[in-house]
Amino acid sequence: TASLKWVWEFWNGFVLNNQVSNAVTSGLSAGFNQNIIIWNLSVAKKLLADEKAEIKFGVADLLDQNKSVNSSVTSTYIDDTYNQVLPRYFILTFTYTLR
Repeated sequence: TASLKWVWEFWNGFVLNNQVSNAVTSGLSAGFNQNIIIWNLSVAKKLLADEKAEIKFGVADLLDQNKSVNSSVTSTYIDDTYNQVLPRYFILTFTYTLR
């Protein structure tokens, strides 16, 4: 597993958030080994003179690759299965910080 997070505050209170993670599984049955990249991306705008508020639009799992594999090993069999996970979604948030 490896991940990278990058936050860039640019022009006039806008913030770009990038988070990329990579998970590699191997040693499972044929067709179950994975190399998955999960990319979460959001753009935010800081509001008010003291930047206490923020509105943000984001996408989770931008590449729509999120998968979950479960491997059960017993003395008589090996069972590899895919599990249902939350697919790509979009989110709009408003945050106000009380200081």
